[in-house]
Amino acid sequence: MAVQGTTTRPNPRGGVTQEQRTPVDRDELRRNSEYVGDVGSEVELDVRVNHITGPFESQYGGERYKYLLGDEGRNAINCWGGRTFKGPGGLSITPTKGDRFKVRAEVAKHETFREEKQTVLKNLVIIAGL
Repeated sequence: MAVQGTTTRPNPRGGVTQEQRTPVDRDELRRNSEYVGDVGSEVELDVRVNHITGPFESQYGGERYKYLLGDEGRNAINCWGGRTFKGPGGLSITPTKGDRFKVRAEVAKHETFREEKQTVLKNLVIIAGL
């Protein structure tokens, strides 16, 4: 099934122009996704924020969000976190859809969801913006 995706060319208004739309085959992306790193190891990745869901109420009374990320190899990566992440120099960074970052995190587990291999990260820290 082909759906519309976007290229990496930025739009100053924050949206996607018609000429930036390119067809994306979701089934092909699912088939080509691979696990990243080994469970328990620390990884550094260049990622793009593809989708953010939440807020969800945490068991400790705060809010949590699920971040769906992708790397340059189109591998599916996700993590849970608050609205902000620790960034360079101790700054708090609030990710939005489409943002690109270099991150460091621990691989929590590998799982398969709807025939797509996904890597779940924990303790994510943003090293730099891209």
